[in-house]
Amino acid sequence: EKRIEWAPTFTSGERHWFAVDKISDRHAFLLFHGDQARGGFAGFPWYAFGKRLHGWRNGGVPEPFDYAVCGHFHTPTRMTLNTITLWANGSTESDNTYANEELAACGHPSQWLLFCHPEHGVTAEYEVRMT
Repeated sequence: EKRIEWAPTFTSGERHWFAVDKISDRHAFLLFHGDQARGGFAGFPWYAFGKRLHGWRNGGVPEPFDYAVCGHFHTPTRMTLNTITLWANGSTESDNTYANEELAACGHPSQWLLFCHPEHGVTAEYEVRMT
């Protein structure tokens, strides 16, 4: 696809835990794995997402962003935190031992499909269920 650029992010000894991708230089998406959202309330990471995203927006990530997308929890979730919208992706499969034992996540396989207009930002979102 000629419209997509893929910049390698591997550096020996460095994690490179995030990327910021832009749509027409107006809308930026913070992309990260999701394991950074630790220490949620009562075992749910949603409080941790709020704490992390606001900290990252206020200087923790050097590039500005409007949206955030992650995975890790195998459970599709969408939340709005003031002006940041986060989509936590589902998984293409969630019936494995790790997902059940470590995350207690065994939801239906799904992925988010987002449509982003160059001027207006995300205009549509769909949870695509893969079962």
